Amino acid sequence: MMRLMGAMVLAALALLSADARAHDLQHTIRRGDAVVITVTFPDGMPFSFESFELFAESDSIPFQVGRSDAQGRIVFLPDSARTCRVRAFAHDGHGIDITFATEGWEALPDAQRAPLSRLTRILVGVALVFGLFGVLVLIFKGRT
Repeated sequence: MMRLMGAMVLAALALLSADARAHDLQHTIRRGDAVVITVTFPDGMPFSFESFELFAESDSIPFQVGRSDAQGRIVFLPDSARTCRVRAFAHDGHGIDITFATEGWEALPDAQRAPLSRLTRILVGVALVFGLFGVLVLIFKGRT
């Protein structure tokens, strides 16, 4: 029993020490003559040459598709004020899905990203691991 709990604690510590931010993406949106969405990894590395789709408000077919540039930028010229949705994704399936207005703002840094979202995910994961430990202890304690 103690060996099982020890192995599970070691596994949890190994998961926590791994770079959980590897697939976490950040973005900024800037509007000037064009809308520029810059997508980066938390360490500042650009989300370079990855696929994206740009949708108008409620359309299911994108009005622009392409790849981000070397700096991780997605650039487009809006033809009217509207709400747009951008989906950018890597070959491994990780990416972003954000919605924003194309008019009425100058800069909107990381607006759709909750400030504690990464921390919340880590805390939920730790809580699940310890909850599993608790259930296993109850199961094995009842058998002895």
